[in-house]
Amino acid sequence: MISWAHALVRGRARTRAECARTIMGAVNDYPAAHSMDTEWFAVDADGNVARFDSGEDGAVPNAAAIGFSPGDASFDADLLRVACLAKRIAAEPPAEEGIHTSSARIVVLIEEGYRNAPNLDERFENLGPLLLSRERVAGDEVRRLAAMPGVRVFDLRNVLEAFEEYLPTGLYAFGRNHGDDPGLYRREAAPEHPLTVDALPKTVRAEIASLRLPVRFDASPELHLADHLANQDAMYWGEDWALRWPSTPPEAPPRPSVETRMSKLTPVMVVALIAAIVLTLLVLRR
Repeated sequence: MISWAHALVRGRARTRAECARTIMGAVNDYPAAHSMDTEWFAVDADGNVARFDSGEDGAVPNAAAIGFSPGDASFDADLLRVACLAKRIAAEPPAEEGIHTSSARIVVLIEEGYRNAPNLDERFENLGPLLLSRERVAGDEVRRLAAMPGVRVFDLRNVLEAFEEYLPTGLYAFGRNHGDDPGLYRREAAPEHPLTVDALPKTVRAEIASLRLPVRFDASPELHLADHLANQDAMYWGEDWALRWPSTPPEAPPRPSVETRMSKLTPVMVVALIAAIVLTLLVLRR
């Protein structure tokens, strides 16, 4: 299972094509260490968002938004994680504030009634009660922000670790059993209050919505990609793989007809058969 708290901040988001190249490049370079192990996202017919964990041998759709993987993320996956946790963090902020001298990506919680922090909107994503820095923030700037009245600052990694047990709040979760069809996923979690794609920050909404599946996640204990995608529309761990393993046994050869079986009798057997018939007729005449 992929840990949300250990996903790396990888710099700028990649296009899906770039992401696919880096995933397959990493898999081909280090197959024993990495395998596929990719998290990807899709939206259902109701607009609900689901996270899929490919495990070692699961298929990954080419069109899907990619989070944690052997390569690079195709969007700001940390923004999605913090968006899932925004209300919980605001209600139960971590006990320790991550104030460091080195630069870090930070989460800023602005208490109710204080909305005058200068220039934050230019460098931060607005998630309602929270702000998430788009890039790493220098240590002196972190301390300056933390000194403002009504402002609490947390290291992004500390936040994800503190709330890891609640992730991915609001998302359906699908995983796999090793050895199943590469395209077969099984639902592992169904949120009480699903997160819809329209509720996501604009900067990640389009990427998450890039793969829409014509199903309802709440009515899909199992989901097979082969029912919705062609084999060439996905990435695989092994060469010449497909979404569905061949499962139909080869047909048994047709049973030869009487004529065919007779044609294969040797001349000696034919003579013996004729002699037996003649002998039977002679016995009956007596």
